Amino acid sequence: MNEREQLEAWIQNSLRFRGKLKIVALIAAVAAIAVYVWSSTWGIVAMLIVGSVWGAGWWITFGHISDWRTRIARLDRR
Repeated sequence: MNEREQLEAWIQNSLRFRGKLKIVALIAAVAAIAVYVWSSTWGIVAMLIVGSVWGAGWWITFGHISDWRTRIARLDRR
């Protein structure tokens, strides 16, 4: 496998991970809302945790994908 194919595979894996992360975050958000109904303080904490995990995961994958696309562009210029 050449470098371009490897980078494209990594991008696809990251995009798949984002999809899984979105589904898990939605399920966790529903659970956090249920906790909020039970106890507003703990529910807010749960929502902050869910939002933080989703945001961090999205931010990290965005950085990786951006870097890999830049590397592909550099390969194309060679």
